[in-house]
Amino acid sequence: MSQYFANIGSVRNTGLEVAMDVDAIRTKDWKWNIGLNLTTIHNEITKLPGGKDILHGTQNYSEGHSVYEFYTYTYAGVDQMNGRALYNANSQLSEGTVNALKARGDYVTINDKNYVLQHLVCRKRLERKCIA
Repeated sequence: MSQYFANIGSVRNTGLEVAMDVDAIRTKDWKWNIGLNLTTIHNEITKLPGGKDILHGTQNYSEGHSVYEFYTYTYAGVDQMNGRALYNANSQLSEGTVNALKARGDYVTINDKNYVLQHLVCRKRLERKCIA
């Protein structure tokens, strides 16, 4: 069986990005700049062939849902004898969605006539919504 990739549907991506920075100190010889960047991204499948869902491995592509929707088995705890994860064998697959990416960046720039020192810290977080 052969496999190929094709653009077969439509996706709407929306989001917001806000960036702010300020020169805390600015003189003739040097500058100290502080900044912050916040981002959020959300997507939704708007059209699939025939409007039918596509289940591919653990991912489920369905109109009106996120591209990152997936199915997994229900976690049942830890085996006390060997420490391994346990899952419910006869359970239905539970639905979960990584529905938004949120990122934040903090940065500080200090520069004089000859040198630039910059420190950047990036944080990103995927929000996960689970439906049992």
